[in-house]
Amino acid sequence: MGLLPMKGTYWPGGGACLPALEMAIDDVNSRADILNGYDLNLTWMDSMCIPGLATDRMYAMLYNPPTKLVIVGAACSHESEATAQSSHLWNVTQISYGSSSPLLSDRQRFPKFFRVTTPDTEHNIARISLMRRLGWKRIATIHESLDFFSAVTDNLIQQVKDLDIEIMAAEIFDDDPTTQVENLKVKDARIIVAGCYPPLCRLLLCTARKGGLYGPRIVWFFPGWFNDGWWKVDPEQTGCTFEEMLEAAEGLIATSFFYWNPLEERGVANITSGEFRVLYDKKLGGVHDYLEYEIASPLCYDTIWATALALNLTIKSMADAGIDKTLDEFTYQDGYINDILTSSFYNISFTGVRGHIAFSPKGDSITATKLEFIKDGELVYAGYYDRIRSDWVWGGGIQWRGGVIPRDSTIVIVDQRFLSTSLFASMCTFAAIGMFLVIMFFVFNVAFRHNRTVKMSSPNINNILLCGCILAYTTVFLHSPHDDTARLLCKIKTFTFTVGFSLVFGALFSKTWRVHRIFANKKMQKMRIKDSQLFGFIGVLLCVDICVLVVWETIDPQYIMKYELPKEISLTDNDVEYHPEMNVCTSKYSSYFTMTLYIIQGALMAFGAFLSWETRKVKIEALNDSRLIGMCIYNVVVLSALGLTLSIVLEDQVELMYAFISGFTIIGTTMTQLIIFIPKVFSVITFTRLHHNQVIPLTPANEGQRKKHPLLRTHRSKCLEQLLPDSHRRQALGCVWHVFMKHIPW
Repeated sequence: MGLLPMKGTYWPGGGACLPALEMAIDDVNSRADILNGYDLNLTWMDSMCIPGLATDRMYAMLYNPPTKLVIVGAACSHESEATAQSSHLWNVTQISYGSSSPLLSDRQRFPKFFRVTTPDTEHNIARISLMRRLGWKRIATIHESLDFFSAVTDNLIQQVKDLDIEIMAAEIFDDDPTTQVENLKVKDARIIVAGCYPPLCRLLLCTARKGGLYGPRIVWFFPGWFNDGWWKVDPEQTGCTFEEMLEAAEGLIATSFFYWNPLEERGVANITSGEFRVLYDKKLGGVHDYLEYEIASPLCYDTIWATALALNLTIKSMADAGIDKTLDEFTYQDGYINDILTSSFYNISFTGVRGHIAFSPKGDSITATKLEFIKDGELVYAGYYDRIRSDWVWGGGIQWRGGVIPRDSTIVIVDQRFLSTSLFASMCTFAAIGMFLVIMFFVFNVAFRHNRTVKMSSPNINNILLCGCILAYTTVFLHSPHDDTARLLCKIKTFTFTVGFSLVFGALFSKTWRVHRIFANKKMQKMRIKDSQLFGFIGVLLCVDICVLVVWETIDPQYIMKYELPKEISLTDNDVEYHPEMNVCTSKYSSYFTMTLYIIQGALMAFGAFLSWETRKVKIEALNDSRLIGMCIYNVVVLSALGLTLSIVLEDQVELMYAFISGFTIIGTTMTQLIIFIPKVFSVITFTRLHHNQVIPLTPANEGQRKKHPLLRTHRSKCLEQLLPDSHRRQALGCVWHVFMKHIPW
């Protein structure tokens, strides 16, 4: 029985197969040494490559005489799967000339199925060998949602599982591959193994063309058993023009098996493959296409010869077994005879038009894998993979576009970025200058702690303020390029900045709170608020901050994250991408803890602003810093707002972030200490007696002498320029330096 797809959408190759079958039957019947005394006959029907139709018509032919010993077919894998699952129940052996699905190798489902084709899973061995030879380690797959192509793809995935080849994407589509093609493009797939029948393969190529997934950087693998020029179609079938389909198919690699013996050797029919071509052309009158000439004819011809040799061996085996029955007397109940026939298929080996043919225990024919590629719109032979030697035998080889083997993916170079040395050094230099100012103001604060102006300004609290400034400046230095120290430094940086801020403004606001308490005393009772009480006020603020930091570190400790900066594409090679990254301190819930600290510090600022406003009318300037504190608050709020805005805008600009945040920290801290201490320095200079270039320190011992000096009777709110001529101003500055060097109680 012959199952021939004379018509149909998938593969109407029955018209090409039937002449070859008839040629083989004539050649077998003309031989006296094969099936002597028998004539081989063929009854066929049009299966149309439709599983249900093929099965129905097979049953009809089995029910009608004559009795069939062997079923030749089917062509398409899915109809062979349908028919071979039931044909063995009739004790009929089936041999296919075109089905290549790996599912048909399952002897549990198809115990009496053979084929002269080779399953498509054998292509995977050649494909993997080529990928490893070319250094491709990242591939993708896409296939039509049919069991046939799923089995081939699953086999490929299973084979590379233990190799150094990564399956970066495995896409399946029904009738529209647009979404799947887009996924492949997003994942930067370059080497793509596709599986589908020609109609959907054409649509897949067109979709790839529209999606930009084509060109010299993309390599498509397709089955090679399609008809010649299958990609050259009418625009109505795909939606792409003829030229666009040629562009999309350029460079495509097709894997298939040899349908013709590459050696001009005489086989079992005593003809070479070249002689068969001549005879086949003569039978068809020279009218045929690629499908008929290259695929169907040699496979169908060798299928009949394999059947004839198996039947011939069965006759001998039946005689040896003492079975008193001839083949023409076979019935569908003769399971024993059919078992002998099935065993005979395993035992035959011959050279046909296609080449050497023998069957594996799974009923498959094993042969070399041919490699072809599309160049300038035509299919070009490149070479073949020899399964016996496990090596490639090259013909012309693959001619890569541009002479360069495509890469399997974009080369990604991770570029670990660090703060530039010049930026880090500059910020550290400015911070160091700020620290030097802090030291100078600290020396001044200690040296003139008995001066009325300095003393009324609470020098001990001012020292706390200066300690906070030191911690704020320290944060600029806390940056390490090394992962092992960066994590520790980022924790220290958070601590120093938070504590430093609280010390600075806690000190300022505690002094203002004392002034407010004293002058808000309506009963005018004598009230004395010691520095120890102010220390307690500052200590409470510090405890709150430290509690938040401890909870943060306990629940959600900070770690170093590799922050990816914007990708940079090489100007000389667009297949190379630089992925710059920098170390960034972060944690899962860092935003919540940071917001908590913002709220605490914001409340502190609001409280300070309130106290400054309430004490604005206090006339004792040495005691009242409300105006200066207001300037500090304005300064810090503006810089904080700028810093917060820039941290959002420049989130991916780590260097600029460091520059702005460090700069604002240095500016804010420096301005705060200058605003607080410069007026005190000028006040001390104003009340320093200059007489004949001799300095009179401002101490209780010489208080009477100070009062007699006419300069000191001037109101101290006037500036130094109003009090002294230029020469005396220079002497005044020298006076301050002299006091620093000679009268500090070191």
